[in-house]
Amino acid sequence: MKGNFSLIMLRLGSIVLQLVYIKIYTNFLTAEELGRFFYLIALSYSANALVFIPLDYYQQAKLIAFYDKPVPIKAFLGLNAKAALIALIFVTVVGSIFWHYSKIAMHEIPQVLLYSALLHVCTASRNLLNNLHRRLFVVVALILEAL
Repeated sequence: MKGNFSLIMLRLGSIVLQLVYIKIYTNFLTAEELGRFFYLIALSYSANALVFIPLDYYQQAKLIAFYDKPVPIKAFLGLNAKAALIALIFVTVVGSIFWHYSKIAMHEIPQVLLYSALLHVCTASRNLLNNLHRRLFVVVALILEAL
């Protein structure tokens, strides 16, 4: 019971940090800056959903077999490197089209790619820890994501 209480408190801490973060950036950004920020976040989530989420589902299906064995990290890192290359190509092509139609600035294309990749790293590591039954670390990962 004590373990569950600490998990609940850590999850609440994560939610509070996220709410504080929202309060801070909504106070300091103009409406136009907020709109641009959320536009870029939406593009990043879209890139993540099209490239990294299918990879993550595949990895999680394979990782469940390693519950009580060492995880072959090199194989998964190689697979993630290939996915990052696919994401780079995808975001560059789509970003160039958006740039051509003045929907995104050239310097924002790497930002979209970086945020999409960071989102994948956070989600994949949280899913890996969850599949290995490391619940406390999963909640700590949520707090790190909030930051």
